[in-house]
Amino acid sequence: MEHEKKPTLKPPKEIAQEILELIKMLLPKENPPIINENLMLFHIETLIRRILNYCNRKDLPEALKMSIVEQFYNKIIAENESKNLNEIDVKNLKRLKMNDTEFEFNFEEQVIDEKNTFYFFEQLKPMLNIYRRVKGFK
Repeated sequence: MEHEKKPTLKPPKEIAQEILELIKMLLPKENPPIINENLMLFHIETLIRRILNYCNRKDLPEALKMSIVEQFYNKIIAENESKNLNEIDVKNLKRLKMNDTEFEFNFEEQVIDEKNTFYFFEQLKPMLNIYRRVKGFK
């Protein structure tokens, strides 16, 4: 009877580094967006740890890894595009009135726009259930 060789499990920090490298490869070469790599790495690792904890796993399935790459890539591109629009940030402006000058800001949009790791986790949650393991089983 041959012993099956188990794949070595990578720690979340190493997986996060791989994901960050994939994201950087996808970014445009001309005028690449400036990202805070340390902060991005922290957010990616936080999301990975939430996923592993929720799914009761020690490994991260490849499909989930690609979903994380897609989420963070899209976040970087969206942030970069919004910064390039104009010096005036009007994306959170809900209403503008001319006479007697009235401004109303849409703060709900701003919260959604920030897209933190909890937001990404909630977006992935329906997909996570197929990878979820019952606690106590291997």
